[in-house]
Amino acid sequence: MSNENALDKHVRTQENGVSFYVKITPQAPQNKIGLWCQASDDSWFLKIMIKATPEKGKANQTLIQFLAKTFKIRQSAISILHGNTDRMKLLLIEGDTLILKDLLGRYK
Repeated sequence: MSNENALDKHVRTQENGVSFYVKITPQAPQNKIGLWCQASDDSWFLKIMIKATPEKGKANQTLIQFLAKTFKIRQSAISILHGNTDRMKLLLIEGDTLILKDLLGRYK
């Protein structure tokens, strides 16, 4: 299976960007993107460690700021579609799907 086909299991192309699941570990020593992992239900998610505490949306805001800085995109291009209060979140990043998939494909 090619790398692009494997990434299609993790990242879904949307009309205006890409969506994918992330699993957040709050109160980590540093902000860091981990690897793609497979859940027990065969879904895939990207592990992300965030320094902020999960109080009053701090971890969500830090997640968005961190991803925007890491991927060099606007914060407003990143939305949490599902899981605002959960560790597992469905994100939408608006932008060029080929560029976004290339960026997300680096975390193997």
